Amino acid sequence: MRQGAFWSILSTILFLSFFLAGCARQESAGVSSSLPTEQAEVIVLAEAVRVGSRTLKTGDRLSAGATIATDAKGRAEIKLSDGSVLRLGENGKLTLASLDKKKPSFKLLAGNLFTRAREVADRDNFTVETATTVATVRGTSFGHLAGQFYKIIGLKNQVGVGFSNQTERMELKEGKQWTADPQKPLQDAPLTLTAAEKAWLRWNLEREAALGIRYSSSIEKLIQAPKTTTTPTSPGATSGTTDGANQPSSTSSAPSNASPSNNPSNQTPWGQGPSQ
Repeated sequence: MRQGAFWSILSTILFLSFFLAGCARQESAGVSSSLPTEQAEVIVLAEAVRVGSRTLKTGDRLSAGATIATDAKGRAEIKLSDGSVLRLGENGKLTLASLDKKKPSFKLLAGNLFTRAREVADRDNFTVETATTVATVRGTSFGHLAGQFYKIIGLKNQVGVGFSNQTERMELKEGKQWTADPQKPLQDAPLTLTAAEKAWLRWNLEREAALGIRYSSSIEKLIQAPKTTTTPTSPGATSGTTDGANQPSSTSSAPSNASPSNNPSNQTPWGQGPSQ
């Protein structure tokens, strides 16, 4: 009887050991419940956000190797253990390639991305790659805007940018942009943003301000919403806006503080970026 009880206990211990080991392997590939140094926390800002077939909720933890995907209305914020933040826009896809605190790296497969990398003395690089570009920083903020070619925007300090299949890098300064057109030289340019791109960046800066993080007045001015003005007109005529271009005179603009995630009329498909 005692020998039978012994083998029964031993079998139970072995079963539990294999079961817990399997759970640990599952956590290493995706969602888990704690935030060690090499994990990230998700904040769902607009539904839906997924890893594989699982819908994420605010507070879920992700390990290296997880790929986050948003739907046509989804937005997600990914917080790293050192305080760095990435925000993924609608129709986006982002792989957490490495969460090593000294050299984290991410692969943007589709959609818009806002990145604020916290400056850390012992960090080698913080890297965001697309299918054709690479951006490397130590401590700065920048944005990726999807389109025919990805556009990288310098928002604070500098970010090293270049084509992923080349070794040459350029220091992209605050208030400048680089469009990754392989037919053109590696050269920065002044910011030229569409209304949808401004709305995305403005939403991020509003989110940053709520967290107590400010950007230069020149950056905030570049992406601010167009002001609506009323000009004297004859009876029956309609008023226009200060930036008039591409603004139908018969339609009034939305309030400048409208959040794209909460106002369906402001939700503009960002388009799919280059995919791997």
